[in-house]
Amino acid sequence: MICCKNNKGLIRFLFTFFIAVCQIFVQAQTVVNNGASIFVTSGANVVIGGDLVNLQAAGNDGNISLDGNILLNGNFTNNASNNVFINIEPVPNGNVIFKGNLPQSINGTSPVFFESVDLQKSDKELNLNDCRIYGSLRLDAILRLNSNRLILENGNPFSINYVSKYILSETTPSMGYGIIQWNIGRNIGTYNVPFGSGLDVTNDLNVTLTTRTSAWPTTGSVSFATYHTDQMNVPYPQNVFTLNDYNPDAMADRFWLVSPDFTEKPDIDLVFTYTAPDIVFNSSIKTDFLKGMRYNPSQSTWEDMPPKGLSDIDNLKVSVLNISNNDFFSDWALISSDLEPHPWVPNSFTPNGDTHNDVFLTECLGFEPVKYQLMIFNRWGGKIYETEDIKKGWDGKIDGSSLCPQGVYVWKVIATSDNGTEYKFIGRVSLVK
Repeated sequence: MICCKNNKGLIRFLFTFFIAVCQIFVQAQTVVNNGASIFVTSGANVVIGGDLVNLQAAGNDGNISLDGNILLNGNFTNNASNNVFINIEPVPNGNVIFKGNLPQSINGTSPVFFESVDLQKSDKELNLNDCRIYGSLRLDAILRLNSNRLILENGNPFSINYVSKYILSETTPSMGYGIIQWNIGRNIGTYNVPFGSGLDVTNDLNVTLTTRTSAWPTTGSVSFATYHTDQMNVPYPQNVFTLNDYNPDAMADRFWLVSPDFTEKPDIDLVFTYTAPDIVFNSSIKTDFLKGMRYNPSQSTWEDMPPKGLSDIDNLKVSVLNISNNDFFSDWALISSDLEPHPWVPNSFTPNGDTHNDVFLTECLGFEPVKYQLMIFNRWGGKIYETEDIKKGWDGKIDGSSLCPQGVYVWKVIATSDNGTEYKFIGRVSLVK
């Protein structure tokens, strides 16, 4: 081992620095790993009072094999071309503890692949994109993502150990989202992402996702983000270009992003936590009627799935349960369903027998009809189907016999409310084989 210390207390590692004694405490002010290999064995604790900087020298990237703990009071900077930590076990046993009383940041030119991370005390700033955590993230501080993505490689629902404070994702779309990407694989469980608005000291924008399918064919990830908007709900999320006919006054002033990346998606439940300022300025919102709505980018509409959910006024939460994989898309908002009656219908359906979107169903939002009639017409105006059962819908067949050709059909709904008011709605639906 060769090291030198200058007058400013800077330790420069020129060769391998090996810590092999259990329960040893090695203390340094600022550590610069100048192209060397550092081994921190199990039980060892390296306490760094200042910064930890990883560099490249003579063509060699500095690296750390971590089986013990690094307790860091300053910033973490990686200016080498690697990801710093090597020999990450299937069950990671190394831990970097950010315990500074002053704000700390993760900086540099290359993302860092951590084993486990423990955030304590002061605010933490993430200034590197695509950093990864393979073990667990213990959160006891404010973590500001600053438009960067943090990737959690551990699919265990408990790999975020929440103690206090929150993760701040809030940005505008023009700046890019601060994203938590959780590589959940094929795990069944409940995943809590402790987002916060910054208006409080807690996770007042917590998002909960529960996977419900017993198994789905492919592994994948879910990316989470939130951001606040103005009272007209602009700017929209990236890739969202319309609110359709929705009144922004009836919507919460915030969007939630829960974006799946699977070849075939799981069925899920979602719980959104909102803040009082999200709804206080919107005169049309009645909190006990709040429901979740989502945008379908393939059809450029919010209207192919009716808003659904259960409002918990006391805890400022909306639970949206039993979301099928066919309805699992990225962009979500909250809307008051105490509106003028409006039919909610899909733009298309696929009666191919795969159990997904096989039946054309309508829903009347705002009242429960005491009388209901659905009629389907072909392009020549001929009636080919009719039902008075709102739960039955149309299976794409002519009076239950042969399947109709692919094409556009006209639907008509006549619904009567309990006060005797009759509503008539008409529209088009595409039958796709």
